[in-house]
Amino acid sequence: MLGKLFLDIAFQFARIAYIGIVINANKAEITTEIYQNRKLIKREKREFESPNGNPSQLMVDYLQRTEKHNTYAYTATALSSINQGAIPGADPNFFKAMSIEVDKIVTLSNSDRWTVYGSIYDVEDIQKRFSTLEGIDYIFPTECVIDYLRDKMSLALMNSESEVYLLYDKTSVTLVIYNGDILTYSSHFKFDDEVEDMIESNDLGDIFGEPMNVNDINSEVVELDNISDDFNTIEDLNTFIASDDPSNMGKPEMPELSAPEEAPQFDLDKEVLETNIKRDMLLFNFIKNSLNAFYKNDHFKSGFVSNAYIFDTHGAAKGIGKFFKEELCVESQIIDIDLSESICALAVAEAAL
Repeated sequence: MLGKLFLDIAFQFARIAYIGIVINANKAEITTEIYQNRKLIKREKREFESPNGNPSQLMVDYLQRTEKHNTYAYTATALSSINQGAIPGADPNFFKAMSIEVDKIVTLSNSDRWTVYGSIYDVEDIQKRFSTLEGIDYIFPTECVIDYLRDKMSLALMNSESEVYLLYDKTSVTLVIYNGDILTYSSHFKFDDEVEDMIESNDLGDIFGEPMNVNDINSEVVELDNISDDFNTIEDLNTFIASDDPSNMGKPEMPELSAPEEAPQFDLDKEVLETNIKRDMLLFNFIKNSLNAFYKNDHFKSGFVSNAYIFDTHGAAKGIGKFFKEELCVESQIIDIDLSESICALAVAEAAL
């Protein structure tokens, strides 16, 4: 009894820091929240250089100071690799059916309703990058971030058998589909702003044998030339993004996604940069290819998608929302989020379990 009383009193004076870290290319965004007696007493945001995805010395110094000045400190980040995914259920045989080597992945299950997984090599790589800080406490697959936001915002099915959730960050995208209330399917891609090259993964059958480099992955995934030629040129995409004409909308009878025969002609907004247009072109094809893979996969039940939520981290999802509505006949809602804040909040929720 006295022991419990002592712990309760000690907890009231303990300061606990939760740190959400997002690394995009050569920049790191950090949100730190400090709690005392379960109450938020301080929140701050920082940005640091992160050469080649590694924490800079200034960033390490900041994190070490945060750890030193608080009773406990928990650091968290998201696994942005394409070598992650989700399956409905928790049956190890399902992984085998998808040619996924279970000894090469780490998994998190939600009451046996679904399982998210990631490459153990990618997790180890993140821990190695933060070895100066004795590693990271939480490394969340991006599916977990989406599921947390979905629950926190009370987002649920709206007259739709299945729903799409898209986490659109600066250098990576995760697409998740819930069938009913079950996280059934996910796909990922990453692209490089410098060379505008994309690495894509659209099914559950990624091989986690050895650590992959870009050439290895490109040999395993769908090449862009073999996806869809809906937007083969920048001019094709220009006409779509600038268009506000809904006259071509009409719900398809079958969930087979095909290219429109002719896109309406409009002038492109002069403020839209060509690099952003190319990114949207890649995203449009990725989304359509992912939905086709979802509909055609015989290993799990799929329902028709008519609603989408887009979690936008950097204010660039307008064209994606338009694409969902006008080309796929899927109603969409764009929700602006701060990813480092979301990861920090997820760490707080996870530590409270």
